[in-house]
Order: sequence, then C-alpha cells, then structure tokens
Amino acid sequence: MWLYVHAPHLFLQTWHPDQYAVQPLLLLEGKSGCVMDANPKALEAGIHNGMNVATASSLASDGEFIQFNELAMAEAKNRLAKKLLAYTSWLGGDGDVGMYLEIATMKKLLGNGANIGDKIQHTLKHLTLNMSSAPYAKTARLLAKSQLNVHIEKPDLKNYLNNLAINKLAFPPATEHAIRKLGIKKLNKLLQLKRSDVAFRIDQQLALELDYLVGHKTWLPKPFKVPLYFYQPHELACEAEHSQQLRFPLKHLLNEFCQFMLKNNVSAQRVQVACYDREHKCYPITIELARASTNLEQWLDMLRFTLENFKPSQAIFRLLMVCKVFEAQQAQPTDMFQTPAKEESVNALLNKLSSRLGKQAYGFLNPVHHGLPEYQTQLDKTPQQQTKVQSHYQDQPLWLLPQPKQVSLNGYDIVHGPERKQGFWWQGHTGFRDYYIAHGHQGALHWLFRDEQNAWWLHGYFA
Repeated sequence: MWLYVHAPHLFLQTWHPDQYAVQPLLLLEGKSGCVMDANPKALEAGIHNGMNVATASSLASDGEFIQFNELAMAEAKNRLAKKLLAYTSWLGGDGDVGMYLEIATMKKLLGNGANIGDKIQHTLKHLTLNMSSAPYAKTARLLAKSQLNVHIEKPDLKNYLNNLAINKLAFPPATEHAIRKLGIKKLNKLLQLKRSDVAFRIDQQLALELDYLVGHKTWLPKPFKVPLYFYQPHELACEAEHSQQLRFPLKHLLNEFCQFMLKNNVSAQRVQVACYDREHKCYPITIELARASTNLEQWLDMLRFTLENFKPSQAIFRLLMVCKVFEAQQAQPTDMFQTPAKEESVNALLNKLSSRLGKQAYGFLNPVHHGLPEYQTQLDKTPQQQTKVQSHYQDQPLWLLPQPKQVSLNGYDIVHGPERKQGFWWQGHTGFRDYYIAHGHQGALHWLFRDEQNAWWLHGYFA
C-alpha cells in the first residue's frame, strides 16, 4: 500500500504563513513571470495558475507577488520530508510538491491509510494537504492530485477506477484534450483500450502510466534523501544603513550555522549571505575561510574582515544565509591532556591569516614532477593531497639559492659526486648538470654542479 501526500501550496504556506490567510498571495515563476500558485484569497479574485502578471495585478491590486526560489522550495520539501519520515519506512520523492509513503509495513503500528492520513494532517496543520492511499504508488498519486482524498484497498480498486470520470482526474491538459477527442468520458473505457492504441493515438507515456495505475507493471519511487544544506532567513528589526549594523544579526546566523554543522558532524569553508533592500535588490556577501571549520570565532574573524569591504547602496532589511557544500568531519587525535591536534592549529592559523591579511597573503608549497631542483616546487593557493613524490636525487639540501651562483672550484674539497640531473625536453629544458657535494672554505657542505660548458656553480647549502 502507498499513500501519496500532495501539498499544492507548500511554498506559500511554508515561507509566508502569516499572510496566507490574510491577503492575496501570488507565486511567480522566475523566467516567464506567470502565476505558479495562488492562495484562496487570490483565487477568489479570479486569479489562476498560468495567468500573466499584468492581468493578475489588475485583478488583485492589494496582493503580494512573490518570486519563486528553487532553493527555498527545496528546503520546504526537505522540511516536509523530515516530518513524513515518522510515518513510513520508504519515502519517495516526486518532481512535484508531493511525497510517496509506503504504508503497508506500518499498518500494525499506525493503522490503515485513512488513520495515517489523519495523523499526518494533525501534525501538519499549517499545510493544505491532499492525501490518497492505494495498492500502487501511481494510483495513489493520481487520486491525491485529483483532490479525491480516498483510501482504496486492492479488492475495491478496479470497481472504483471504472466509475471515475476523466474530467475529475488530474491529467495534463493536453492529454485530457486528446482523450476527450476520442469520446472517452470514463476511465474504464480508457483502460479497455490496447496500450499500443493509447500510445499511438494519445501519448506513449500515458500508456505506460495506465499499466502502473492498475498494477500490470511495477513501478517504485526512488527513495528520497534529504540533502544537507543550511538555509536560514532573518528579518531585521530595523533597516541597516551601514554594514557594521549587520554584525550582530550575522553573528546570530553564524552561531546557528555552527550549531547546525556540529549537529550534523560536518564542516564548511564558505557560506553565502544574501542581503535584500526594500525593493528586493540583492547584495551578496561571501564569507570564506582558508580551511573548513565549525569554530564560531574563526567565522566571526572572517565576518569582520568581510564587512569592512561591504558597502551596499541601500539600507538592508532582510538577510538570507545559505550553505550547500559541506565536508565530513574527521576525528582529530588528542592526547590524554586534550592538546589540540596539529592540523587544527594549522587550520586556525590559516583562517586567522586569511581574516587579517586576505587569502593572497599565504600559499602552499606543493611538489612538482621536474628534473631540475629549482622547478620541483611551486607556490599554490591550495595544498595538494598528501601523496608520496618520487625523488630523483639522493642528497639534496633544503636551502637552495634563488639563482645558481658561478664559483671557482679552488678551495673546495669534493666529498661526493657526480650525480647527473637534466631537465625534461617537453618542459623546455635541455642539457644536463653534474652535481657534487663539497666542503667549502669554512668547512660547510656546499652543493655544486658543473654544466655542459664545464662552468662551476653553487646551488645550495647543507645544514
């Protein structure tokens, strides 16, 4: 058995609950600007889905027009899914504003489909829900989206479907029009047609859906996984005319953000903040650390640095903090005295440098596969993963001169060598060098090489 929960006004009722019953609300699609959804007040004014904004504004001049936001919609679905997980062992997502719930395994615990539906409606009182249960997932979906709100057991399914009128079912408009052109008014007449005829005359997908509807073919919804991301809007008590006035509300949001990461055992390196003025113009802020962290103090340090460079042209009255990319937290080894791990100390140092001086103030020395010593490292903005680099030499000093210095061999006592090195031709370096280790004038070990012209050069010092 499957229960389908359809929440047609999920976006408006999740993010605008106070205005939903008071004034006309219209949800607008971003690209076309047409009405995607409307609350009962707007419907009473004659507004319907697909209506142009200009027409809708003339019918509901006192209405509030809300732009659709995919991220906000995803968060609303996630909140709905988390509530519904208490009533099912298998929650399936849908591209629409609905969820599939497998309820056969929950019957002994929670009762039949009608009982589970009542419990869900009691839990989600703030949402308008259409719920139907049936032996097959697609059947439950069609009945719920058609606002029939029925709970059908398998023995009664065939008779119930046969008596349904086509105009009572939520088929796509084009599909319903094609069915009516054939003179079909009842669902049983449509089910009696050969699937090949349905695919040819009406729609190939409809033929497949009819098989799912009566259970001739098996279809299971893909299990829904709630993606982990942070989405937190915040209305300011008064408009912020200066960036420093945003420090305390952003501190509050960052505190919630860090608590969220600790709760889910993850860390993040970057968080986005959208600042909106009265005209809904967005001024974005990116708070980015050098290394991912859950430490509030490190985020606040970077916040101070970020706000110094943030100068909006209008006063800000609304904030929205979003983070979609997280890293799994790794357990850091500590000793019996709880000494901070070395990596944590390095991360804290890098984050502090980044907040004080900017990311351009530091770099990471990474190994490079090259034949000549001076080209075997490079400075990058990010560190490479720790991998073993095959060394092309036996003895090489840590202290290399920026440029080799030509010297005379007089006064040097060679103790080791030669060791030949040569550059890779595909990297633009030809020729070879013979490297030697020699005692210098004061007894220190010097690293010398002789080039192809028999000239001697000092390249580095050993400790």
